[in-house]
Amino acid sequence: MHRLLYILLLMSVACTSPNGDNTKTTVAVTVPPQKYFVEQIAGDLVDVMILVEPGSSPETYVLRPSQMFQLSDASAWLGIGKAEFELAWKSKILDSNPNLDFYDTSEGVDWISQGEIDHGDHKHAAGIDPHIWTSAVEGQKIAKNTYEALLKILPEEKEVLEKNYKVLLGSIIALHNELSNTLLDIDSKKFLIFHPSIGYLARDYGLEQVAMEIEGKEPSLRYMKRFIDMAKAEGLQNILVQKEFNKNTAELLAKEIGGTTTEINPLSEDWDKELRRIVDAIASKPE
Repeated sequence: MHRLLYILLLMSVACTSPNGDNTKTTVAVTVPPQKYFVEQIAGDLVDVMILVEPGSSPETYVLRPSQMFQLSDASAWLGIGKAEFELAWKSKILDSNPNLDFYDTSEGVDWISQGEIDHGDHKHAAGIDPHIWTSAVEGQKIAKNTYEALLKILPEEKEVLEKNYKVLLGSIIALHNELSNTLLDIDSKKFLIFHPSIGYLARDYGLEQVAMEIEGKEPSLRYMKRFIDMAKAEGLQNILVQKEFNKNTAELLAKEIGGTTTEINPLSEDWDKELRRIVDAIASKPE
């Protein structure tokens, strides 16, 4: 009996991590694309908790009580800079979890000021575009900041983290070159989109996104007319619509211009694959 208890004790010690438990380090991120960066660098060394869950909008998301509870097990939170959710919840989350380390993965990013917003019947000043994860150029900075944060979280894993980071950085640079080549011979530098969420991607390749929705509001009748007239004049027939938004208005406008809608998901966890899908949709020619 004593021998059996001794064997069981040895087994429990063998299954326990150096930190005194058998769980991985949990790292929280603000939006789903960040999971891609963390997992590419840290692999299975960490569990990733996404605060703005897939299919939700960072502009309107409200943290669930169960998520607040789960955050108590996280070692760190990797922020994304200026997402509405993060700005609204950061103080509350950190106050409720004093042991939670926060790292800003937007350090060094070249932010886009949205300047003046034109609603068709009035204009006013806007803020900063928060969607930095839609850019392979800014993605290189996000990757670097994520790597440096993970080094602080898992200093004992420096060799693995550094190796994986270098591989990731190379793949992002290759992705940027690939997307640039895809867009070389497009007919128009303008593209239509429901919500203006890929401004950084547009800037990378000298494009202009023309958005239907402005600041979460349906377009005015005057703006819709201008939108339709411009689309017809420039031969633009495809409206990109984000997965988390209602497509009804976009589909109505698509009929007006004799075009179609294409669903995209800039908040996808498959960051690199989704950027390819979005660029392919922009580059596609009407049939």
